[in-house]
Amino acid sequence: MATAQIGSDKATYRNRLREAREAAGCSVNELKERSGYWKKGISDTENRGAWPSEETRQKLADVLGVNVGWLFYIEGETRRVSKH
Repeated sequence: MATAQIGSDKATYRNRLREAREAAGCSVNELKERSGYWKKGISDTENRGAWPSEETRQKLADVLGVNVGWLFYIEGETRRVSKH
């Protein structure tokens, strides 16, 4: 299984969601299907910084194979993501 290094010191959770999704080879539609989160919610999070519920944040992290703390809270941390 190949991995991609993602993350940057200036990344925000909305950038990290997009980076993790792309590193996992997952389109917005695929993430919607796999997480159960609505497409507009994913787009709003990536583009406008909308804040999903705690349950949704955990589902998104699980689907993308990243730590929810890295994805939504901790600035500057690097996380490895498995390519699907």
